[in-house]
Amino acid sequence: MVGGFTISTLYAIFIHAREAAAVGLSKALFGVPNLMAGYPKGSFLWSLQYLDQNVVALPCSFIIAVIVSLITTKYDQRHIDRCWKNF
Repeated sequence: MVGGFTISTLYAIFIHAREAAAVGLSKALFGVPNLMAGYPKGSFLWSLQYLDQNVVALPCSFIIAVIVSLITTKYDQRHIDRCWKNF
C-alpha cells in the first residue's frame, strides 16, 4: 500500500498534467509544468502526462507486493495450522 501510494503521489505531482500544473512543484524545481512536457508531441513519453496515476500505481503496487512476498521468510506450517484450526 505504501508503494502504490508513493508512486501515485509522485506521478501526480511530477507527471500528470493537471495535478502537476496545480501543485507547481515540477515548475519550481525543473522549470517545466510536468516532466513529460519536454518530449516530442505525440510520443509515448509525452502521452504519459494524460494517463491517470492509478493506472500506473496499481500494477506497480502489485509487483511490489509479489517481490516482498517472495523475499520475506515463510511461516512455520504448525503456525499456519494453528491459525486455521477453527476454519
